[in-house]
Amino acid sequence: MAIAHINSLTLLKPSAWCRPAAHTHGCRRHTPAQTRQGGSNLVSPYSRVCCRAENDGKGEVKMDPIEKLVSFFVGKEAVMEADKDPSGLQRLTGAALSEQYEAPTDVFADAVDGDDDEVALFRPLLAQTLLETAPLELVYCANKHGWNAKNFHARVDGRGGAVMLAETAKGALVGAYVPRGFEGYGDQRTAISAFLFRWPTRSAAKSGGAKSAEKLPTRGGGGMAVDDDASRGPVIGVESLVIPLADRAPKAAKSRLGSYFERRNDGTRTLFSEGEEKGTELKSFRVYTASAREEKTLDGIIWKTRVVEE
Repeated sequence: MAIAHINSLTLLKPSAWCRPAAHTHGCRRHTPAQTRQGGSNLVSPYSRVCCRAENDGKGEVKMDPIEKLVSFFVGKEAVMEADKDPSGLQRLTGAALSEQYEAPTDVFADAVDGDDDEVALFRPLLAQTLLETAPLELVYCANKHGWNAKNFHARVDGRGGAVMLAETAKGALVGAYVPRGFEGYGDQRTAISAFLFRWPTRSAAKSGGAKSAEKLPTRGGGGMAVDDDASRGPVIGVESLVIPLADRAPKAAKSRLGSYFERRNDGTRTLFSEGEEKGTELKSFRVYTASAREEKTLDGIIWKTRVVEE
């Protein structure tokens, strides 16, 4: 159906009460005070809801002026199909819905059979993400595949959500969760559910587990969380974690927290160890993705994504 833009739930007619929706266009958070007590479509206080236009009584959906204009060029069927599957995405449930919010810091995922020792370290941090239960594989290892941006993108682009893990010269074990992974299109993407994490050392990670890690969510809605440029390595949160994989200093990395991702628990503004505030060299850098890749196809005016098992 068409989307009805409203400013107050009290203005709705009974036939147009809000229901959970798969997207956020025209939507707002629904609080308990705004829930229709007498209705049959109560929603969670943490749901996102969207109000849809009512039927015209003849089985036809009323289109708003913008939809009518678009339908003139692409046809009414295309507009109606796009509204069923907004932005080419399916209705969000479970982990997909959770990824519309900042990453939780007090919830941990269960172990997954088949995880190696390294994946087992960060697996609990992937709670309420699309990778929470997905089998993960190592797709890029800088020490094996080369410390350069070309090889990085050749191996990680188009594979969906990714987990980065690196060890600094002074031993800090740091990483990032990138919800949509990398494409190398040169865009700066919003990713509210992205997060950074760290342990002071690998041994601390092994002894203390995920609950001893510092997990740092995005700030300000996750804007510019990922700078995805094929000419350089990953840039997370503009300056929060930068691994450019440049020719002159391929192992160099920088980190400054506070603007795009939260600072550490003690207020420190770098992911790295003391003395590495202005940058460091990495001893290792790896990227893990699900054991499948995403394939995108254009269906009319809608980009559709499917998972291809490998």
